[in-house]
Amino acid sequence: GKNIYFTPVKQSFLFMQPRSGIVFHGTADPWAETQDIREGCEKLGLPLYITEGTNHSMETGDCLKDLQIMQEIM
Repeated sequence: GKNIYFTPVKQSFLFMQPRSGIVFHGTADPWAETQDIREGCEKLGLPLYITEGTNHSMETGDCLKDLQIMQEIM
């Protein structure tokens, strides 16, 4: 089966298998640098979906925008 990796941190990549799913990341995530996530995904062949300005919960602080983002992801 495939996995959905929702806002992983750098250390998560130590436990992921190559080509095992997809990754979602927000560029304002204080727990994970976007470049680290890009590199981890590239190394493991994982598609990466980046959402600009969202935090570790994929939220921006704007409720309507957050709902739209969740609709796009789901």
